[in-house]
Amino acid sequence: MLAFAVSLLMPACGGKGAPPKGGVGRVMISGTNIVGAQDGKPVQLRGFVFTAGAWFDTPPGSSNGDLANLGFMQSEADFAQIAGWGANLAVLYLNYRWFDDPAGWAFIDEVAGWCRAHHLYLLPSLVVYPGGGQRGGPAFFADPGLKDKARQFWVDFATRYKGHAEFAGYDVLNEPQGVSADEIVSYQTTLVDAVRAVDPDAVIFIEPQWGDPYSLRKVPRDGLVYEAHYYLPFYFTGQLFPWLYGGAIPAGVHYPNTDASLVDNVVVASHANDPATPAGTYDWQAVERTYSIPAATELIFVKVFSNGDSGATVYFDDIQAALDGGAFAPIPNGSFETKADVFPDAAYWQAWIQSTGSVARTNDSAADGQWSVKIANSGGWSHYTTHPGVDASGNSIYFLGTTSGLAANGASTLRLRWMNKAAGATAGKNGVEVYFCTVSRRSYGKTDLQSDLSTTVRTPSQTFDAPILIGEFSPSLVGTRPDGLDWTTDVIDYANANGISWAYYHYREVKDQLRYLGLYEGPFGTATDYATGDAEVLARVKAGLAPAM
Repeated sequence: MLAFAVSLLMPACGGKGAPPKGGVGRVMISGTNIVGAQDGKPVQLRGFVFTAGAWFDTPPGSSNGDLANLGFMQSEADFAQIAGWGANLAVLYLNYRWFDDPAGWAFIDEVAGWCRAHHLYLLPSLVVYPGGGQRGGPAFFADPGLKDKARQFWVDFATRYKGHAEFAGYDVLNEPQGVSADEIVSYQTTLVDAVRAVDPDAVIFIEPQWGDPYSLRKVPRDGLVYEAHYYLPFYFTGQLFPWLYGGAIPAGVHYPNTDASLVDNVVVASHANDPATPAGTYDWQAVERTYSIPAATELIFVKVFSNGDSGATVYFDDIQAALDGGAFAPIPNGSFETKADVFPDAAYWQAWIQSTGSVARTNDSAADGQWSVKIANSGGWSHYTTHPGVDASGNSIYFLGTTSGLAANGASTLRLRWMNKAAGATAGKNGVEVYFCTVSRRSYGKTDLQSDLSTTVRTPSQTFDAPILIGEFSPSLVGTRPDGLDWTTDVIDYANANGISWAYYHYREVKDQLRYLGLYEGPFGTATDYATGDAEVLARVKAGLAPAM
């Protein structure tokens, strides 16, 4: 129904007649370059991401996201400012729900006008998909109706703005995730064809799974710009990010790192799948199990799961561990009482649903405190875990956080105890999975960063014979300084030296919190307070925008 509403509510003026004059010239693709359509000269896009409050609903429960406050999240003054710094690109994140109201289209019209007035290119990027899912997820990709709504949205968008030179193109799916890379590429191909049916000259931006540069895949169409979100090495850039398992990547990591202490990866050496939850219907009861810890294990992670127990509801709570006969103590956030300050799940944990059913932190019932985890009507492999699911080959994605794991401390035996409550549980279908992990570490400096950028950004561009945009990059602002500043400079310098387009993430943080990202900050629904600018970061980014001498 919403897709029809989008089409019907579009004001009739869009897409008809000649677009407004002025601003920048239309771009097109020539090999590995974005070029001016008129003169064929290379155009390097350089600018900022404006998140526009796309992830937040204001007022709560509104059907069209935070549409009422869009005007407060960025203004023409902000666009004029970045143009004055030398930027030529504004990436604008979109919430699909905005466009069930004509004001959503009016907002894009207004922003496009700012871009024309200040000689900026605009790149709209769909970050909240139909159905409300951030970056899609399994539910979106499993629903043909939701996918068709997204297709129709971009058809309507391209119809409305065809011929408007201020649009650098359309970023049709921001950080798509929840299915294999092949499935994502197949759907992106569908979107490209749908847009090109109404605007054959449209430039389409293609992001890989999760925006991960290592996951870039070629889409079998021409006229594309590939986009990667660059946060390597993640164990440096992600320091204390609360959306990564409650800040499970510790602070104090240095760049350059010269003492081989930078975490390179957390590797699953072995694991125990233990469907030990008792069968039947019962109130809270304890389950206790013992496992041998493999030699060299440094970290232990636990997930709770239900595997195809479609008629059951199973609760988990109060997960505790004891090493080598010691006293039981909660694993990190094993009580599920603590919440992250960005996402609703308990810090360090994330839900994953393979097919049908639900997995959620709940206050319906708890063995201790107020919160537990509830898995209901699981039609396949469903779990609540400290890592985010599977990769394109069906393998568990690497663990991002080190402090979200239980330190093994050289122990040889693990006792695990948790509480279960169930209705209709089947034997052998529910329980815990325990991962025993090693940690690899390395030194890391500018040469390593340049090598990573060459491998993940420049090489795919050459292989695909297509331009690439570094569509997000930024280290955690609560990390060490000047280390993060130097990392930022080194990324920008590499991009500029190789003619690679880039957008710094991001212009403004919208929450009252410790600032992890953003040149500016301020409460949601307020205009940008320029006094909050991070002067050190601003200086580095502005230097990267300055014309080459």
